[in-house]
Amino acid sequence: MFGGTVDGYFFAIDAVSGEELWHVAVGARVHSAPLTYSVNGEQFVTIAAGNVVFTFGLDG
Repeated sequence: MFGGTVDGYFFAIDAVSGEELWHVAVGARVHSAPLTYSVNGEQFVTIAAGNVVFTFGLDG
């Protein structure tokens, strides 16, 4: 699962354990729901924070 904070962090948590898997400072309030998609078998997640769109590759 993914989430964002008003103080500029985007994070992933394990849906079963609730453990934080990773987080990253994006520098602005995360104001969109994460969008996940796959390209050629590689998984990505995209968010908007401030006036910037961020895309992260998700390693398996």
